[in-house]
Amino acid sequence: MKHTLTLIALLFGASRDILPAADTTPGKPNVVYLLADDLGWSDLSVHPGGSIPTPNIDKFFKQGVELNNFMGWCVCSPTRAMFLTGRHPYRVGTGPETGGELEKAETTIAEGFKANGYRTGVFGKWHNGEDPDTPEYRAAFAEAYKDMPNKKPRGGLGVNEHGFDEAWVYYGGGADYFTRRTVQGKGPVSWWHNREYRQFDKGYTEDFITQHAVEFIRDNKDKPFFCYVPFHIVHAPLQAKDAEHTRKASLLLAPQRQRQEIHRCTL
Repeated sequence: MKHTLTLIALLFGASRDILPAADTTPGKPNVVYLLADDLGWSDLSVHPGGSIPTPNIDKFFKQGVELNNFMGWCVCSPTRAMFLTGRHPYRVGTGPETGGELEKAETTIAEGFKANGYRTGVFGKWHNGEDPDTPEYRAAFAEAYKDMPNKKPRGGLGVNEHGFDEAWVYYGGGADYFTRRTVQGKGPVSWWHNREYRQFDKGYTEDFITQHAVEFIRDNKDKPFFCYVPFHIVHAPLQAKDAEHTRKASLLLAPQRQRQEIHRCTL
């Protein structure tokens, strides 16, 4: 991930788009943190030079406050670790490249919210540790690498060990958007509901992420919650749904415009 865009929505009571009116504990606003993967600063139409129409994201900036001096990292895992812990990624078990296992001893933002009475959830791309070592995952791993019998799963802690009550995640980077298979579609599926391995779920990853995040917000509308949504989009592979391809197929888009159109359809 070369660029990361983050958006924070503080929901004082409710979101006009997805929630009915609700009372929250005074002084405890709900927090939704959205992270777009590989989205560059000038990709957004709200910024100078932005050539990809991104009306939904633009709305956040127009109705809220934009912080334009945010320091992160240049690849996936360290960026996430820095946000989760508030510490340099070298100190917490990730970086300088992708991968690594976030150390259990590190206190995360989710654990901080839980200690203050919040319900916590994460929906999307974790990339701060390996898939948990369960019998179902071991079988899928062995099948995917049956021509490499000496290759074994490393087994991670699992995202729930870092303070998240509810999780729908995949653990690596660049998984297929339709199958959640890793390693350019040749590895095992990485898709989990907490520690339940969900290799047979059918659908588009971003649809799942959005669906489960919205369900979490609705289910917890009457109590303070922290909802972390690290989207897969717009990280490679660039895979749009058939309906989006069909809608614009007649335009005979040039290669650069095709990439922009995939971004626009999802943002």
